[in-house]
Amino acid sequence: MKRRKNLFGLPFAPATASGKVRRRFEALGRGDARKYQNVQDYSRTHAILEAEAMAQSGQHLVNQWMVQVVQPIIAGNARIELQIREVDAAAKALSLTKPISGRHAAKLELAKTKISTELAFLAAQHESNLRAIDSLRMQAEEGFASWARYFQLLCSIYSRSRTLAEKSATHNAPAQVPQFRSIDLNPIGSDQPSLEIRG
Repeated sequence: MKRRKNLFGLPFAPATASGKVRRRFEALGRGDARKYQNVQDYSRTHAILEAEAMAQSGQHLVNQWMVQVVQPIIAGNARIELQIREVDAAAKALSLTKPISGRHAAKLELAKTKISTELAFLAAQHESNLRAIDSLRMQAEEGFASWARYFQLLCSIYSRSRTLAEKSATHNAPAQVPQFRSIDLNPIGSDQPSLEIRG
């Protein structure tokens, strides 16, 4: 099974079933038509379970991708938060410093401006990283959905083949697709509050 990947390496499900996969589920459908004659419940045959396992395996790959791309961003934000605390402590110490001359006062103001600029830059980078995590989570959700659609595709191939092979079935019957039991999307990065929320 050949997976698609986007620019960030996210493993999307194939848009279509390969010839090998299609032939397998068509064969499974024909076999089950003989095996389960006069049984209309298509919910959980071995073929359906196989299709579901394939799709869930793809979703596990999406979760692995999430950890790989989000973990470094979380680590980066942890370093930024440490830097912010250090710079903020320096800013507070500087604010308590009283100038002893006009030249000294000018140097203090320059230092305060530099620290203020550095704090603003760090805060902006932190927020940018949070937006990146949100964007990656949205991509992962799309990846999850692609595997759910792939499951539906395989089930449609199987169900259609099974229906056509049943002697008593009407060949224009719609394919019956059971509900896909999706795994949970990895919550990594979903609990990362902004600096404003942290206070």
